[in-house]
Amino acid sequence: MASRESFGMQVALIVSVFLIIILSVTTFIFYNKSNSLTGELDRKDSELQAANTRQDEALAKYAVTRFMLTQGLVIEGVDPGTDWMQFIQEKLESELLNIPQAGQALQDDEVKSMVNNYYQHMAAFGLDGETERNYGNLPNYLLRVVSQGNDRYVTTQASNEKLIGEKTAIEDRETKKAEAFETRMVQAETDHQNEHSEFQKHKKQVDKSKSDLVTQLDNTRNKLQEEVATVTAEKDDFSKQVNNLEKVVGSQKVLLSQFKEKSFEAADGHVTVVNHKLRICFIDVGEADGLQRHQTFSVYPAGQTAVTDAPPKGSLEVIKLMEPHLAMCKITDDESYDLIAPGDIIHTPAWGPGRHVRFALAGFMDMDGDGTNDRDKLVNLIKLNGGVIDEDVTPQTRYLIEGERKTEQIGATEMTLAEQSAYSNKVRDANQIGVDRISIDKFLSYVGWRGDVDVITLGRGGSSNIKFDPSGGKRRKSTGSTSFDRRPPRGRDGAF
Repeated sequence: MASRESFGMQVALIVSVFLIIILSVTTFIFYNKSNSLTGELDRKDSELQAANTRQDEALAKYAVTRFMLTQGLVIEGVDPGTDWMQFIQEKLESELLNIPQAGQALQDDEVKSMVNNYYQHMAAFGLDGETERNYGNLPNYLLRVVSQGNDRYVTTQASNEKLIGEKTAIEDRETKKAEAFETRMVQAETDHQNEHSEFQKHKKQVDKSKSDLVTQLDNTRNKLQEEVATVTAEKDDFSKQVNNLEKVVGSQKVLLSQFKEKSFEAADGHVTVVNHKLRICFIDVGEADGLQRHQTFSVYPAGQTAVTDAPPKGSLEVIKLMEPHLAMCKITDDESYDLIAPGDIIHTPAWGPGRHVRFALAGFMDMDGDGTNDRDKLVNLIKLNGGVIDEDVTPQTRYLIEGERKTEQIGATEMTLAEQSAYSNKVRDANQIGVDRISIDKFLSYVGWRGDVDVITLGRGGSSNIKFDPSGGKRRKSTGSTSFDRRPPRGRDGAF
């Protein structure tokens, strides 16, 4: 009984060992298979991620390419002076950044090359602001440009043929004239021979008469010498009178030409646009009219004609020449109750469109009431506004600016005889020739020149002992400069 149980235990042990061996082998086989499948799965995931990356790049490239082929750019309201290549490049990059994943595609060398070629090719559209700039529209645009060029060529060719016909007709007329001239030359030669024969006959008679005249001339020579001395003296007096009359005639011609061309009291230009917030405006004169930066103008209401008698409502200074007939100015003076507005006229006696006004100066030139001579400062102001300075009053002088009858010598109070004579001579010449005489204050008002203005602190902390006098009887002090080193404020986007 015991041996039977021992045999059963041995059989069970053997079966258990076989099962353990089979289970171990099976586990080892499945473990190896699991490791192999895990590696394959990781590799497939890597391939999937690489495929997705390539797909995203391909889609981004496709989107960029589709934008350049079908959509493109529309360029409107751009200054013709803008660098078109730079502008199109910046706008294209801005548009492409709105495309998903375009930023990554733009790092690709192939896409960079495509974009670089694109904005260079799109520059062929020039100033066209309506057509979408893409490769689909480029051939049609170029064909349209070529067609327009062909039309211009046909027109030019027709005009050329017409000119050739006119040239042929002129050549025919000139040939006929040459033939007629040749005929007249032959006739003239024949007439010359006849006249020569006749001349020889008369010459003999003249030689005889000449001998008689020599005798008469000897008799009259002495008498003529006496008369020449008398006539010479009379001639000198007459020449002086003629010179004075020529000055008057020259002055009248200058005045007549000015009245024919344009009255002094007419406007030099007009205000077109005003921005009171930035204190700038635009006027309808520019570089083509001879305008220069830092020139100043007085401003008068629209429709004002007699500007020499009317008070200005403000003043401007040119800060930038925009176009041939357009300039930007800053408002240097105006009144809150009468603001400068579009349509107002501008005027200065020191300048006119396309011409230079000539000035002469007489006396002590004190521009700002500080008791010092500002003659050099006034000369610079006139030249800055396009005027010309004459040392003496001439028929070409338009204005004589009269200063004070004070000496220019330091420490002296009375004018010397030479200074008084020079002052009186200029005033006399101006009256004789007809040159307009204006005071320095009136001239400064015309050109819109502004000096320093005293600042009074009001309100809390201000002085209560100051008496306000709107005129004070004196000119305001000036630094002598008509330009301020200040730029108008800009908005957030950098525009005025």
